[in-house]
Amino acid sequence: MIKEFIQKLLKAELTEFLNYEKYDPKGKNSGNSRNGYYTRSFKTKYGNIQDLKVPRDRNGEFKTVLFEPYQRCDNWLEKMIINMYAKGLSTRDIAETIEKMYGTKYSASSVSNLTDVALEELNKWHQRKFKRRYNVLYTDGMSVKLRREYVDNESVYVIIGIDEEGYREILDFYIDPHDALHHHLNEYFA
Repeated sequence: MIKEFIQKLLKAELTEFLNYEKYDPKGKNSGNSRNGYYTRSFKTKYGNIQDLKVPRDRNGEFKTVLFEPYQRCDNWLEKMIINMYAKGLSTRDIAETIEKMYGTKYSASSVSNLTDVALEELNKWHQRKFKRRYNVLYTDGMSVKLRREYVDNESVYVIIGIDEEGYREILDFYIDPHDALHHHLNEYFA
């Protein structure tokens, strides 16, 4: 059922891209046309889809928004790996859990590489330049139990900016094990 649904979405997407229905005379001299399909397997959280028919166009310009070229797995698995890592599981434990649950082999080094990429993206986000000027800044925090070597209460703070049009944006967040908000704010606004 999932496979058929995805294939219908792909066909509809190609029709929208070409701007005419299959067998429509409008497409006769349009400069581009349908060109069959290629098959691929694709892992989703609902199971592995074998022989998924992905349509293509004659000019090779069609790109689906459902997945990237050569992508074989939905992002749910990567998100799950990052969540398990954030909860304190070792890369080896994560790899073993995924293999037991889904039959997909991930080495501990693959898990480590994936979490490194996620951490790198997070660091880029923390260091980004702001696109607006903010008239109001406020921060809020809450205490949560986090597991590192042991479970302990730590404060999680979020800094939000409001621009002159009332648009709110999360500017930053951070985890403070010592509940020392003033130290971070001094660094942040220095």
